[in-house]
Amino acid sequence: MNARGNLLTLWTCADLAALACLAPLAVADTIVVPRDAPTIQAGIDLAVDGDEVLIWPGVYSGAGNVDLDPRGKGIVIRGDGGAETCIIDAQGTARGFQITSGEPAALRIETLTIRNGFAAGSATGGPHGGGVYVADSSVKLLGCIIESCLTADGESGNVPTPGGDGGGIFGLNASVIVEDCQVRANVAGAGGNVANSSLIPQRGGHGGGLAAQGGEIVVRDCKFMGNEAGASGMDLDDGSHGDGGCGGALHIDASSFVVKSTRFEGNAAGAGGGGGYGDNYQNRNAGGHGGAISIVDAGRVKVRSSAFIGNHAGDGRDAAVEGYGGTGGSGGAIQASSTGTLVVIRSRLEDNRAGEGGDADSAGKGGDGGAISSVGTAVQLKSCELLTNHAGDSGGLDGWGWYSRTGGSGGAVHVVGADLNARRSTLNDNRAGLRGDNYEVYGDGGSGGGLWVEGNATLKKCDVRRNQATEAGMPLVGTYNGGDGGALCALGRVSLRSCFFFENFAGDGGTSRHDRSGNGGRGGGVFAGGGATMFHCLFYANRAGLGGLAKDDDGGQGGLGGGLCSAGDATLDACSFFENLAGPGGGMHDNWMRGHMGDGGDGGAVYVVGAVEARECILADNLAGDGGEPLWQQEGTGARGGHGGALYAGSASTLFNCLIAGNRSGLGSGPVDEGRDGDGGGLHLPAGSTIQFCTLADNAAGDAGNAFDGGDGGGMVLSSGAGLDCIFWNNDAASGNGEQVFGAPDLTFCDVMGGFAGTGNFDLDPLFVAGLGSDYYLSQIAAGQDADSPCVDAGSEDAGSFPELKRTTTRTDGQEDLGRVDVGFHARPW
Repeated sequence: MNARGNLLTLWTCADLAALACLAPLAVADTIVVPRDAPTIQAGIDLAVDGDEVLIWPGVYSGAGNVDLDPRGKGIVIRGDGGAETCIIDAQGTARGFQITSGEPAALRIETLTIRNGFAAGSATGGPHGGGVYVADSSVKLLGCIIESCLTADGESGNVPTPGGDGGGIFGLNASVIVEDCQVRANVAGAGGNVANSSLIPQRGGHGGGLAAQGGEIVVRDCKFMGNEAGASGMDLDDGSHGDGGCGGALHIDASSFVVKSTRFEGNAAGAGGGGGYGDNYQNRNAGGHGGAISIVDAGRVKVRSSAFIGNHAGDGRDAAVEGYGGTGGSGGAIQASSTGTLVVIRSRLEDNRAGEGGDADSAGKGGDGGAISSVGTAVQLKSCELLTNHAGDSGGLDGWGWYSRTGGSGGAVHVVGADLNARRSTLNDNRAGLRGDNYEVYGDGGSGGGLWVEGNATLKKCDVRRNQATEAGMPLVGTYNGGDGGALCALGRVSLRSCFFFENFAGDGGTSRHDRSGNGGRGGGVFAGGGATMFHCLFYANRAGLGGLAKDDDGGQGGLGGGLCSAGDATLDACSFFENLAGPGGGMHDNWMRGHMGDGGDGGAVYVVGAVEARECILADNLAGDGGEPLWQQEGTGARGGHGGALYAGSASTLFNCLIAGNRSGLGSGPVDEGRDGDGGGLHLPAGSTIQFCTLADNAAGDAGNAFDGGDGGGMVLSSGAGLDCIFWNNDAASGNGEQVFGAPDLTFCDVMGGFAGTGNFDLDPLFVAGLGSDYYLSQIAAGQDADSPCVDAGSEDAGSFPELKRTTTRTDGQEDLGRVDVGFHARPW
């Protein structure tokens, strides 16, 4: 034997003994039920980690096939042939699975149907998890159907208990992954009843489809349909109720939570609320929050690529005639509280509704947030669609009921104690809640037809159309106003970039028989409580609310700011406002009433309490509100029309390179003691304001049709301030004063129809011509017209002295202004 052969022989002999001592490699087994084991539990008992328990098609019930316990093993339990053919039917007496032995992440339950599960109060873990109960363990449910499972109702009596949580699935400090599953028609239990008005009925169970406390929950590629959280318990003695259960599909408490590519349809939180007599007379408990999902105390939560269709937060229940109606639940699709951030990405939220307030002598308030409600939770929307969602309507009571509360705010989204950020999202046809009908006192209309935010609101590249804040009631006594912010109502600062607001309406004011009627809602498009910053936005055909009709007392004032109403300062950059309308005042209701008709709302396009800084903006064909009209031409005191057909500002403001055209201040009204037409057909500015490179043309103050005095300042009202390099042409003040300008501002290098004293001013037809995006370019031979406008090269300095005018033009061919600067508006032909 050669040397190589000796070496091979030595290696072989040395290693044979060691190889013989090695254990054989483990091979996973498949245990088939019922071939290898008579029941599913028997098959599980035979399995070890890594094995598969394969269940042949059929319906499995009874002992050994329900309350299945994986006994801490990392195994796969799989139905053969799909969930539709492999069914565990617990027949309403047991759960499908209870997983409580520290099972590892390797545990998988696949392609099974678990139906008719029930968690009784005496079951392991209490009355939670009707289909699947998981505690301190891990499991992945893949391709399963969980349907028609229930948790027990809470115990009734002197020590009432809540209804059981998690009609379909419950996790306690567990890791639960639900993937490609259908969870449908599961119900969490109702709260326990009492028969003693000194006790409080208990809440309904949370999470009709799935509830979790602690742990980690992941839901992806699933359908949750027709699940219900539990209704509240009831005081059988005086008719009061507890809170409804939250989270019709999912309730997550202090868990890590992710949702992806899942459809939530027709889920409902539990009904609840409503006070009765006795100690619970003022009990105003609420319907359950979160028609599809309720989230509490979680961190950053992401909902991605999902659909929420037709989900419903819980209604507040009715009460005895002299009791209190329950408050409607908030968040028709999603409700999040004490959670870091709720992020919703590429998702559709449609036809969801917050809960209605209960009917009663003192009716319940409507729930907030037709699609999303958050408390202490920042909300981010990215590439989402929010369509035809409704905040909850207030309750009422026909006949002699005393008080009807406010309809819910935030037709699509309601945020308390946090900020909202929305990007590339669509919000169409959402509505705040209506007030209910009671005989004597009615509530305000709901604010924020699309969005209501207590903090700051930031929107970028959003399309916002036909949203509506709602009208106030018509009380016997009291004054109630229409809801603010047809599309958006934010109490903090509003920041908008490249957004479109179309045909949004603020709410109308209520008509009172014995008190002054309510004012119309402010901000047909946007109400900004802390000021506004806007860039490249378009507001078209939005309307502030109408003032309430006059009866014994005065009519309500029309709403302020047809497009935007800001309670602070406002910065507008490259924004356009077309055909917006401030609210008309309330007219006279009856021929024998002698109140004062309501004044028209100020600021047809924009109303700002503070200062405005506007650059490269176009405000055209907007209308301030007319004074209220009488239904009978006999009695009553007339009302003035609204000031500022395009813009009304409360503090010294600056406008640079803006076009103000075709706007009108409001008409006055009155049959006997006539009102006065509104001032400032284009602009109504306070002393100290400055405008430069602006064109004000074809605006009109009121025409004194039914009014005692015509409005002043067809183009602008400015008592003192400055105007430089501007055009004032063909504005009309009817029988008022100051066709082009009313006041004594320092105008220089301006073209003013009829003339105006000042350096460089002149009175010559500016020869306007139509071009891309504007009818107010200047005629220029070099651009193809027959003559040069006298405003060409007639300004105060060289064009190069104004870098802000770079890439703008007065020419229809788009060439930049060169040489001496042209007078008037310079368009940016984007």
